[in-house]
Amino acid sequence: MVIKRGTNGGEGYVSYPHDSNLTEIEKLQFHILSRRFPLEQQKYGNPILKNYYDSIVKIYPQMLDVKYYKYLLDKASGFNKKPYKYTTTKVHLTYGEYKHLVSKINESGYWRLPYEIMCEDDFFDGYGYSLEANTKNKYNFVQAYICNADKNRFAAICQEIVNCAGLEKQIDLLWFTRPKKPEASKHVHPQVFIQDVTLADVKEDSSRHIKHKKHKK
Repeated sequence: MVIKRGTNGGEGYVSYPHDSNLTEIEKLQFHILSRRFPLEQQKYGNPILKNYYDSIVKIYPQMLDVKYYKYLLDKASGFNKKPYKYTTTKVHLTYGEYKHLVSKINESGYWRLPYEIMCEDDFFDGYGYSLEANTKNKYNFVQAYICNADKNRFAAICQEIVNCAGLEKQIDLLWFTRPKKPEASKHVHPQVFIQDVTLADVKEDSSRHIKHKKHKK
C-alpha cells in the first residue's frame, strides 16, 4: 500500500477549485458539472429543469465527456501551474489483509453505488472522501460526505482502508455513527449538611383565646 500525503500549503492541503481561472463559458459549465456530473444519469422532477440542461448539452456536448470535466477541474485548481508536492510512505500488506479489503469492498455493493452519495440533510460545513477502484475488468468511482448515517456501508469500507494504512488516529470517517458519550456536568453542587435541632416545648397562651358571649334566647 502506497500512502501519499499532500504538502502544498501545509500538511495534506489541496487548494479548492476556484473559477477565477476559467472563462465565462467554462464557469457556467464548471458550476453545472460540479453539481450534476454525470449529466446523463441525473433525474429531474421538474421538466423545465430537464429541458434546461438538455439544451445546454446540445450546445456543449463536451460536457458529457469525463475528460473535459477533468480539464475544467485541473484548470480551476491551478494544478497545471505548479507541481503538486506530497510525501510517500509504503506499508506492507499481507495476502490475508489484501484479500480482506477486496472482499469487504465487493460485499458492500460498492460496484453498484452511484458516482456521488448525496446528503439527506443540509450541512453547513464538513468534508468528503472518495474511493476509486480500477481493475483489469471494471472501474468505479464513488464520493460521499460526512453528513448521514452510513446506510450503504461505504464509509465503513473506506475506514477499513484507512486502518490498514495506519491512519485511524488521524482519520475517523465513522465518528458520526458512534453513540455520544454523556457529558460530565461542569457545575458541582456543594453538599449541604443539615443539623438536627431540638425544638423546645411551647405552651399555649390561654390569654389569646377569645371568649364568646352566650346569647339569651
